[in-house]
Amino acid sequence: MNNKEQESKCFYEKKVEKTKDSDIRGSLKLEASTSKPVTSAGEEISIYVVIRNPFAVPVRILSTETHIPVDINDQLAKKRYRKKIEKSRSELLEEIKNKSNLIGINKILQLNFIQCKFYLQDIFQSFISIEFFQIFGIFRYFKLESDERVAVAVSPEEEESVGSLRYLDVPVVNMNSSEGTVNAHLTNRIQLNINSSDLTVNLTTGDTEKNNLLKQGDNPSVNENENSVEVSEKSGIKLYPGDSLVKHFVLKTRIWLFFSPVSHTFQIQVRYRIDERDHIDTIPFSVDIRSPMRSSIVGAIIGSILGFIVSDNKNSIDFSSRSFWLSICRTIIFALIIIVAFARKSNVQQVVSVEDFWGGLFTGFLVGYSGDTFIKSILGAGNGESSGNK
Repeated sequence: MNNKEQESKCFYEKKVEKTKDSDIRGSLKLEASTSKPVTSAGEEISIYVVIRNPFAVPVRILSTETHIPVDINDQLAKKRYRKKIEKSRSELLEEIKNKSNLIGINKILQLNFIQCKFYLQDIFQSFISIEFFQIFGIFRYFKLESDERVAVAVSPEEEESVGSLRYLDVPVVNMNSSEGTVNAHLTNRIQLNINSSDLTVNLTTGDTEKNNLLKQGDNPSVNENENSVEVSEKSGIKLYPGDSLVKHFVLKTRIWLFFSPVSHTFQIQVRYRIDERDHIDTIPFSVDIRSPMRSSIVGAIIGSILGFIVSDNKNSIDFSSRSFWLSICRTIIFALIIIVAFARKSNVQQVVSVEDFWGGLFTGFLVGYSGDTFIKSILGAGNGESSGNK
């Protein structure tokens, strides 16, 4: 094997060298960022990926995606899935309206029944979306939402276009002539319907070509290409030399009340085509997701009530007594003050760590069970520090 063949082999296998007569290809320039490096559970997480073309030739960006953990979902996929449901519902109602065998009151009753069914489904979906039901995994089977583990980033134009809705029906190509050509690409899929008795279709995948004799009734799955005259939608976004593109993910945690703080690293990969070959570049990006303060507050309220009820000096509880409810309110207020104080004094070593619902529950329980003793111990420690500094 001569030096020229070795250099060519090295390029195709490692993508680090090419022949001296060819341009050297490196990697795309990728940058990932977010407006909030530290975000709270229950809030949308927007991750922006800036893609720049450093080459002297155009690059077609095919997709930008990342794997997501099970406790995070893709809000854009959820939006697309919702649009699919709305479209299917509209088509069903339109089909009932156009039925010739239904007339008068029968058509009206069936339309009202279907619409009422849709309303009940939406109410049920809202009900099982309550945080409490997220604890039980069985309710996830009843949720009408996408459950993909791969999130796909989109540009602003793709987000609003019909072509970006992955859950909608694939484009359909009807070929009636005796001969035709479909330029294929390994990205988006289309459905090809053969309506002629004998049809020769030239399937082109960019790297290889083959001719297939297809007959009427065959329904092969082929892929669409930017040069396909049958499908108007183009695959990917073309970046000319020096151009840049911004794509973004919109993610959100499934729960916020019982969420535990976590730091997750997303491995973002960008698929692109250059020199008639597909390539993949990756970039890691870390996001710190913490439990929101409201989850600690809810835990503190519940814990303070439980601690107050089980404390030793509450042997007889009169729920109709005004003093009982005043004591409950007083305990809750003290618990909230302690939670806020611990959350704000991050540089001071704390008695307990209040980071999530369970930390708030434990702190509130201590306040409710110990009463003034716990409060005075906290204040006493603060006074001791002040006097020691003097």
